[in-house]
Amino acid sequence: MARVNRWLPAPPSRGDRFRLYCYPHAGAGASVFRDWPQELPACVGVRALHPPGRESRFGEPPVDRLEDLVDGVVGAMGPELSPDVPFALFGHSLGALVVTEVARELIRRGLPPPVLLMVSGRRAPQDGEPRAWVHELSDERFTEVLRELGGTPDALLARPWLLRAFLPTLRADFAVNETHAAGTWAPLPVPITAFGGLGDPKARPEEVWRWRRQTSVRFRARFLPGGHFFVLDERKRLLDDVREELAPWTS
Repeated sequence: MARVNRWLPAPPSRGDRFRLYCYPHAGAGASVFRDWPQELPACVGVRALHPPGRESRFGEPPVDRLEDLVDGVVGAMGPELSPDVPFALFGHSLGALVVTEVARELIRRGLPPPVLLMVSGRRAPQDGEPRAWVHELSDERFTEVLRELGGTPDALLARPWLLRAFLPTLRADFAVNETHAAGTWAPLPVPITAFGGLGDPKARPEEVWRWRRQTSVRFRARFLPGGHFFVLDERKRLLDDVREELAPWTS
């Protein structure tokens, strides 16, 4: 019996001419990408990654270290990668950090690299994240931060008992962000497109532009209206831009 791939539970379509692997923002699951296939060319197989501790993997312990997330994602992607089917990576906020390190690890392991890395709503990795240590706050203050940041469903915030059950997952995601140290890495031999929200206080336009130092080839920055969760609020505009970015491989 084949082993179940919990990160990518649905098998890839044999008809895919291109694949887009997507990693969600902190606290979110694969469902945030549920409607993406309808907005992208039919030849694109959207492969939404399912992190543990949420949705169909709610009963599993969440992961609080970046290297463990990257190992899980690369282990899941590896068996289905093929030189015959090019692919791109997309990640928002926490997801941008994860997919960038996934691209590095694929290259380290000699696996096919992405033809494009798309990062969204995040400062460049060399700048690190402000050491707020939100993941160590009390439940009350942690919940206040979630409200201030936005992006957490109101239905979750309005149900304290449900929120308490989900706090370990949220804390783990914040820990991944806050314990990842800034550093110096060789630029990736992969084109990068960085998306930013014009009103995003967590990744200001000048900080988004600094992603250009992470690639030795083409870099492009694209900006949309909105704050940190423009990826949700401006989904149609974002996907128009994603479709344009993928056009060299999907037209």
